[in-house]
Amino acid sequence: MDRTAMQVAFNYIGSTGFAVSKRSLSHLEDDQRWFHEGFARYVGLDVLKDLLGAKDREAVSEQLYPIKVIQSISTSELLSWNEEAVDGSSLRFISYQVFRNVQERHGDEILAQWFQGIDDSFTNIVRGRKTAYSIFEELTGDSLAELLVVKH
Repeated sequence: MDRTAMQVAFNYIGSTGFAVSKRSLSHLEDDQRWFHEGFARYVGLDVLKDLLGAKDREAVSEQLYPIKVIQSISTSELLSWNEEAVDGSSLRFISYQVFRNVQERHGDEILAQWFQGIDDSFTNIVRGRKTAYSIFEELTGDSLAELLVVKH
């Protein structure tokens, strides 16, 4: 599959993943865009990896994200998701990287636990008492800053 076809497939899969995440977890609202973007890109790369028979996400990621310089961002910049202040490509790539780092550090089960925690915390999220990030911290004890490390 050439790079253009791969990008089209990834965009389609990613858009579907984003829509599923937004619909299933609509109570996260717009301030949680990093979560939906990261999830969609993580799933999209995983599906492409399987379709292409790649050994790992890394091979597919490097073809889709030939970014030589990723702008480093802070936790607050990721959480606020302001594409006017921070390069949008960097935001999207780093949101994916957070999910990748979570999976590498805690295994596949943590993603299901995180989603369940978000679902179980519906009322607290709607009332502004919890976020996807605070639920993740409760589950793992990790800070988001530790997960913003880009591995290329």
